[in-house]
Amino acid sequence: MLLISTSRRPTRRILSFAKDLRNSIPNSIKLQRGKRGLRDLARAALEAGCDRVLLINRWKGSPGKLEMMEVEGEALRAIPPLIYLRGIKLRREYGVEGRFTASSITMGRLGPEGIELARSLSRFLRMPLVGDPGAAKGASIHISEDRAGSIRVAVTSPPGIEEVGPAFTIRHLIWELEAHGREGESR
Repeated sequence: MLLISTSRRPTRRILSFAKDLRNSIPNSIKLQRGKRGLRDLARAALEAGCDRVLLINRWKGSPGKLEMMEVEGEALRAIPPLIYLRGIKLRREYGVEGRFTASSITMGRLGPEGIELARSLSRFLRMPLVGDPGAAKGASIHISEDRAGSIRVAVTSPPGIEEVGPAFTIRHLIWELEAHGREGESR
């Protein structure tokens, strides 16, 4: 099971984004972090029966970074890549009614880094990676490149066709986490 949590002082937009992700990713729950350090967050994940954590960090009041982590004992171990966000779009901003829980990850036109991101998300979220969106059923998490060449991740229904939200554009990905100081506890 996946625990979705936030930075210590989340804004309303971050909380809405966390809720949208929880509603879109199967077998996930949302927990407001409060004053918990990473060790306390790992304990809370274990108590909730979760073995993975998706942490939404803030940048200038908006979601700015996604960190994927595995629970190991009472600690969290970062899983690459570290995802820096350029912008997000919440489900309510699409004006679409209904709940859309993704059943797979689909890909559009992608370069090598986008394909590796799709594989990494598939492993972390434990969702099948379907190369052809037309072969997927229900809703999907669709990964593609926009006209500017940026990687875009969006919940779509039907798969790969219409964005229903949430969605985000990636500013950049960090694959070497140790070089970025990700082994520390205090945050």
